[in-house]
Amino acid sequence: MYLLKAGSSLILVTCFAVLFKSQVAEDRQVFTNCGGILEAEKGVIHSPNFPNEFPTPISCEWLIRAPPEKKIIIYFTQFYLKNSFYVTEYDFYQDKTTYIGPRDLGRISWELDIPSLVAYKPYVHIEFSTENISNIHLRVIEYLLDVYGFNITYEMVNRSSDVPKNTCSVDSCSYLGNCLVNSDFSRYQCDCFEGFFGNECQYGPYCDPDVGINQCSNGGKCKYFFGSLINQCVCLPGFYGAYCEIPMSVEETDHECQNMQCSQSCKRDTQGRPHCLCFDGYKMDVDNRTCIPIARYRIEVQLILANFVNMSDAELNMNLDQVKQDIIITIEKNGIPTISKFDIIGIQNSTTETVLEFYFYCLVSDLDNISTALNSLWLLGQVGPFLLSQKMPKYEKSPGMVNFKYFVVIIVELNPYSTKDAKKINCHNNHALLTTRVVYLYCII
Repeated sequence: MYLLKAGSSLILVTCFAVLFKSQVAEDRQVFTNCGGILEAEKGVIHSPNFPNEFPTPISCEWLIRAPPEKKIIIYFTQFYLKNSFYVTEYDFYQDKTTYIGPRDLGRISWELDIPSLVAYKPYVHIEFSTENISNIHLRVIEYLLDVYGFNITYEMVNRSSDVPKNTCSVDSCSYLGNCLVNSDFSRYQCDCFEGFFGNECQYGPYCDPDVGINQCSNGGKCKYFFGSLINQCVCLPGFYGAYCEIPMSVEETDHECQNMQCSQSCKRDTQGRPHCLCFDGYKMDVDNRTCIPIARYRIEVQLILANFVNMSDAELNMNLDQVKQDIIITIEKNGIPTISKFDIIGIQNSTTETVLEFYFYCLVSDLDNISTALNSLWLLGQVGPFLLSQKMPKYEKSPGMVNFKYFVVIIVELNPYSTKDAKKINCHNNHALLTTRVVYLYCII
């Protein structure tokens, strides 16, 4: 249902638009030739035409039925959707009107990197439904620009069985390979794209430590972790930094601290006992030694203002501190306590609306609260001196790289006759190094 507002002079046009839209919606038949009831102990569930485009609008439902002594595990091996995929477990399920004991297992997104999901109730209902195909898929430059939907597996196991840990996903394959399972579902592995290799497809043309293609110092090893254009250093204990170039302090490298095998830093407490610490942007893993990146997302927000803003730069800067404070306090109080790196991009005036743009970072665990927090901000009606429009805020989210030490490989495409300073560039040297250790040049011949 849409709430539409219109001035008196536009009522006829608005009504026509609504009627026209309704007629178009009726003419577009929803694709439902998908889904089904699954009772086999193991199986595969995929979107129509995977990995190619599926028809839209589409509505698919799968129901997995297991014996009461079994639990159901779903493995998100090749899953490229941002949204539109929902999983619910039940004590009993017949249809959307006849069921017992529902428990929502959540909206599944590739952004959350969920390798598997365990359901302890005997009925698992999966719903995949979307009106259109735009802006709902994972996109990674070069290799994952034209994948659609999902191809996932499930199995039923005894309730006392452990969840297998040797599975994989698009994330654990470094976005450089497909996660595949063998015929009896006993082994999962990354099938790397051409030119990449390793258990996680973490090595390739510009990162292969075993043959000396390695930007990292002091025994550190490079690895790809988000497609073919970005790699980072994994440092040995005792070193840190983007290139593992920084040795830890004397305190961090004394005998007892070395025995702790801390991945980043070691300090002594007031009683002289050593313990491991993590740098900003990292958190301690369950072993109390290994520091892992805190998964953060960048949220870009457009807040629609009620009036045109006509201020000098000096006046604007004086008011932005109050605006910033109002926004941060409201967002923190309404479900996003992990907000960081907040900044205001600016205010854009146009002939149709005035937009205040800002961004911040938050933990993955807070993503589900974004809409609630921004709705609370909108309900304030004002930030600083600026009145807010009746239009809801808009936002986009993307994985934040602020917590990673990484390298970017910049690819420059030239033709064979490119020149610089009147001299022909040798395009046949595919590994020609440019200005830094991590920027490479290749040519299309």
